[in-house]
Amino acid sequence: MINYQTLSDDEVGIWRELGKGLTWKDQDQHCSLTVKHFITIFCLFCYSNIIGQPKIYDIPVYKNGDTSFAYILKNNEREKLGLVDLKTSPDSFHFRCWTETQTIDIWTADGVHYQGQLSNYTEKVNDPKWGKSYSEKILLDSNTIASIRDKLLECSILEIPKQDSISGWKDGLDGEEFAMEFADRNRYFFKAYWSPDFYKEIKEAIFVHNFITYLFTGLKLRSKWFAFVKKLPKGCYKAGGILMTCPKMTEKEIKGRDYN
Repeated sequence: MINYQTLSDDEVGIWRELGKGLTWKDQDQHCSLTVKHFITIFCLFCYSNIIGQPKIYDIPVYKNGDTSFAYILKNNEREKLGLVDLKTSPDSFHFRCWTETQTIDIWTADGVHYQGQLSNYTEKVNDPKWGKSYSEKILLDSNTIASIRDKLLECSILEIPKQDSISGWKDGLDGEEFAMEFADRNRYFFKAYWSPDFYKEIKEAIFVHNFITYLFTGLKLRSKWFAFVKKLPKGCYKAGGILMTCPKMTEKEIKGRDYN
């Protein structure tokens, strides 16, 4: 279902005319779409970048008006990583997916030539360098970028509503949160989703889970992150949430130090 609250009046009209019948019922749990739906998405993308209009920002806030913790956290991490702020991006298309230790970006300035980048990051957790950040950036090849873009459209990631707009999808006490950012020349959004694999009866969660699973398997995200950490100085590093990893350290060395 299209979230019309994040679109301009002109875009809403285009979706309603071109996208009649485009609902979650038209897709199965494997994110399949018909050719008609691909054409619909492509037409809206082209139209929204041609007409020129004030940029729309969709940033999650709590009921009291405060910006959500997930957005604040990722914005701080973006600054540490030196990534482009998508709110001010001039690109015609820029998508970013956040895991707890990596980001995946694909973007294009002209709608034809795409670029992509994987960023690994972590922080050291032992004193006296508590909180020291480490990161690396890996350029993605054209085939990988095309595959990500295709899967992004197949799973309708850009159209899935915010988590708090989806009935039954709540945050938990543990698990893994994934965030999605998107910007073109007319709009920007940030959406965070908690443990989509936990909600096997929610269709939107299945789509998000399938997309995340594709990224982890297709890009071999875990092996690339551990290869990155193994190159860092001896010590223990954050591995997402409350987890940490200590390459180059023996069990005795780890037990002999306080990492709490």
